[in-house]
Formats: sequence, structure tokens, C-alpha cells
Amino acid sequence: MYVTARVRMFISAHPSCFSLFSQENKKLSEPLTRALREVEKLRHELANYQKDKMSLQNAKSRLHVLETQLRDLTWEHEVRYKCIHLFI
Repeated sequence: MYVTARVRMFISAHPSCFSLFSQENKKLSEPLTRALREVEKLRHELANYQKDKMSLQNAKSRLHVLETQLRDLTWEHEVRYKCIHLFI
């Protein structure tokens, strides 16, 4: 790691401050690591959510088409059934 001369002078002049900064940095590095992992996990979940949302939209569209076909076929069946029984 590159440390400038000014930083080295500060460290040598204020070792207790550097020690406090170092301790604080160590204390905060773990929560930062956890937060970064959480962000990555949430980004992954968001990507999955978008895929699931698209799949659901496609499934709803297909359901609508199938329901329309069923309604049309049911009507056609009723008409043919009535025509057959009308001539019997």
C-alpha cells in the first residue's frame, strides 16, 4: 500500500490517533463486508424478480388465450349439440 510522506509524518506524530483510526477501521470493515454481501444478494434477487415477473406476465397472456379458446369451443360444442338434437 502506498503511504505518502504526510501520512507517515502524521502517524509518527500522533500514534494514538492512528491507533484509534485503525481500531475503528477494523470495527467497521466487517459491517461493510456484510452490507456489500447483502447488496449483492438483493441485486441477484431483483434480477430473479424481474425474470419471475416476465414469466408471470407471459403465463397470464397464455391463460387469457386458452380461456378464449375454451369459451369459443364450448360455444361451438353447444351449437353443434343443439343442432344434432334438433334433427333427432
